[in-house]
Amino acid sequence: MPADIVTTLKKVDSMRGETNRVIIRDFFDYMGSKDPKSYCNTVNLLELMISFDKFHDGLPFTSTSSKGQILSFLNHRYFQSRIEKVN
Repeated sequence: MPADIVTTLKKVDSMRGETNRVIIRDFFDYMGSKDPKSYCNTVNLLELMISFDKFHDGLPFTSTSSKGQILSFLNHRYFQSRIEKVN
């Protein structure tokens, strides 16, 4: 397994909610069974899911009930990336 995936999976283990950890592990297994060569895509998707979990302080993915929760996360990511590009 490439180092990026190992590092990303360690981040999954440090997540607050057990529900989200299980979902992400299942998603990782699913992605690996579909296309085991798409490591970069898998790592990027896992990092996004981990960021979503941190942003909403461990709120289970299954409890996301409004598009506002998703949009607030995406807006935060967008503005944060713009700030990083400026610096």
